[in-house]
Amino acid sequence: TKLPAGPFGVSGRFALGYEATDAYTAFTSGENKALQFRVEGATIVSSWRYMLQMDFPRVRYFAADAPLAPGRLVYEIDFEAVLDPAQDPPTEATAVLRNGVAGY
Repeated sequence: TKLPAGPFGVSGRFALGYEATDAYTAFTSGENKALQFRVEGATIVSSWRYMLQMDFPRVRYFAADAPLAPGRLVYEIDFEAVLDPAQDPPTEATAVLRNGVAGY
């Protein structure tokens, strides 16, 4: 079904692997960060691939306290996208869908 017209909330969970503990410390600083998810599939034509990309300019992170595996810097993280009321109009999330079906 189609998404409802107007604003709606976005939240989710993902696994993230860090290269060093300083990146994890920056993540847990409590500041809102931007987040981009991009999923690509098979080739549609030439170098174009099926793709879904979601950009969230302001995200609040939760629950990243315990690594998934001891000794590894991989965490399961909950997030929630938030609007920035200081901006006029507020910055919103965007989604890009690329596929081989006309009319989307």
